[in-house]
Amino acid sequence: MIVKRRLTAGLSTFLLSIGAGAFVASTPAQADLVYCYDNPQFCLYDRDGFYSEGYPGNTPRNTCIPLKSFDDNVVYNLTSTRWYVFHTTTCDGAHEEVPPGYVGLIPGGYHYGQTHAIMRTSRTS
Repeated sequence: MIVKRRLTAGLSTFLLSIGAGAFVASTPAQADLVYCYDNPQFCLYDRDGFYSEGYPGNTPRNTCIPLKSFDDNVVYNLTSTRWYVFHTTTCDGAHEEVPPGYVGLIPGGYHYGQTHAIMRTSRTS
């Protein structure tokens, strides 16, 4: 009976420490996500879920924006227009489209480190 209580107490402590560690690890990304929602914009996150950079919904249309870092993996398009993502920093060549309201992995198989520039379009759908 005593062994069972000690085992239960040890397991409970272990699970609580894992939960606390997960909360601490996710707090910065959650804070960044709140910022992205409070200021509707096009937000990019790295593969670890940390905010990389963001651009407001009123960013000039059809203007190429070279990214500050190339470690993006996830996109939150909280604007009302489509955005393009490019492999180049000059917005030439093939691109993928990110529709309004899209949240998830960067479309089109653009993997970690492959998105180098973005452009806001005039298209709303």
